Amino acid sequence: MVNVDELSCDVLVIGSGAAGLMAAIEARRKGVDVVLASKTSPGYSTCTMYSAGAFRVAVNSYGVEKHFNDTLAGGGMLNSKALVWRMVNEAPKRIPKLLDLGVKLAASGGYIFIGKPPYPGYSIVNPLVKAAGSLGVKFLSNTIVTDIVKEGEEVLGVIALDLEKMRILAVSAKAVVLAAGGCGQVYLRTDNPLRITGDGYALGLQVGVELIDMEFIQFFPLGLADGAIWMIPVSRGKLENSLGEDILQKYGLNVNLHEAIIMMRDKLSRAIMLEAKAGRNVILDYSEALNNPDRLTKIALHVLSRLKKTVVKILPLAHFAMGGIKINENAETSLKGLYACGEVAGGIHGANRIGGNALTEAVVFGSIAGEEAARRALECKINKIDLKHTFRLKEELGKLGEGVYSPREVKNAIKNLAWNLVGIIRSGEGLRQALNMLKTIEQYRVKARNRIELLEAFEALSMVKTVKAITLSALTRTESRGAHFREDYPNEDGKWLKNIVIRLENSEFKVDVKPLTT
Repeated sequence: MVNVDELSCDVLVIGSGAAGLMAAIEARRKGVDVVLASKTSPGYSTCTMYSAGAFRVAVNSYGVEKHFNDTLAGGGMLNSKALVWRMVNEAPKRIPKLLDLGVKLAASGGYIFIGKPPYPGYSIVNPLVKAAGSLGVKFLSNTIVTDIVKEGEEVLGVIALDLEKMRILAVSAKAVVLAAGGCGQVYLRTDNPLRITGDGYALGLQVGVELIDMEFIQFFPLGLADGAIWMIPVSRGKLENSLGEDILQKYGLNVNLHEAIIMMRDKLSRAIMLEAKAGRNVILDYSEALNNPDRLTKIALHVLSRLKKTVVKILPLAHFAMGGIKINENAETSLKGLYACGEVAGGIHGANRIGGNALTEAVVFGSIAGEEAARRALECKINKIDLKHTFRLKEELGKLGEGVYSPREVKNAIKNLAWNLVGIIRSGEGLRQALNMLKTIEQYRVKARNRIELLEAFEALSMVKTVKAITLSALTRTESRGAHFREDYPNEDGKWLKNIVIRLENSEFKVDVKPLTT
């Protein structure tokens, strides 16, 4: 029998990437009691940890309006203008404040850079974890949140499983900040760390909040095709297919490789996958880049030195989710007391994210979410969670002792399905096939024999819900825009300047098409 322990705090943060850490820090600075829950040690296995360490910010000659317009253009004009405007205006004030938390920064053009290889993002998360700890943030490590608890339309806290002490936690909180990251690991090929499995989307769906534009998944075009799954971080070189055809020219991308990677990741990834589908390899020759090593980033030099060759076969990688939980400019969801920030939140990037905006969004809206959650905590009383809310988790744990399939088998089935049918190139037939296959996977009885399999079993549950949301959104959008490409609807359609919203209602997925928020 697993014991149940009761905890309480003013603000509970779920997730320990840049967004979650900034939320915890800013909430704690307001004088409230803060607990941060993460599936691993704080900061580890987060996308921030593995990021390239670049913030797009209006600095030097790069102005706020330029940042705003670039973000909208990159997003196919589907972005929430209110969210983008707040991000670009807050970034020049909030990003430099990272210096006060021990993060080393250097500005160049429209970017602020940090970090060194092999994990430049460590230069963000390590100082932020230390800063949060020194401020008095309490950490619940190796803990997976399985349920957000609400009463009416207000959040009460969460139910979680502490894998280290093997106990169920009922954590009462005045406010909850959801910063659980994206969903790269639902795909067979991804540069996201292992624990990025769409947990935040599943938690949001459980309590009835809306997910927006889940069809838009960004793939990074230059991934190593054979062997280890690595991103190739170069921006100069020749990109040709096995017939010697220049890929950028063939697909009408009238920019250089650097601009294509920053502003046209969707189109370049699509071009590479169309070549692969036709049976032609795509080859990157980056010897030109190595001829000017002083112009390469430290990260690029590190990766290229490990490859020990200058010509490689490439294939894209799932990289970032533009869609997510619908929020307003204060990072509020439709459930009172529940906030969302970082990659788990949607609406900021529209149909495609431009380079440098991921970390900027995480710090800006993570800070806002923490401040707003603290404001709520200072204004209301805590309501204790009834332990009846632990029953679902207890039942789930019981089922996991009686299953047949290993969590790894289920996760691999989902990853292959997502990559082949809900990936870069989609069709109505393939998406309907994916939905039918997901129905079958939902019936799998999973068996967990140890703690890591328990973690993976709950991740598999999140992955199924996340891929279903992506698939339903992709099936609904009968056009191609940004990172969403339909073979049966290959053109952009002006009638589709709309947002697709998904929610769970009585355990059923509901899909709505809504006018674009102006």
